[in-house]
Amino acid sequence: RDFTGPYVAHCHNLAHEDHAMMFGWEITP
Repeated sequence: RDFTGPYVAHCHNLAHEDHAMMFGWEITP
């Protein structure tokens, strides 16, 4: 199974989540 398309990740550290530490990326085949 191929996992393509946009993804978003974030930090699970509560102090980091408060500062919007998130990023996104695109998976292309």
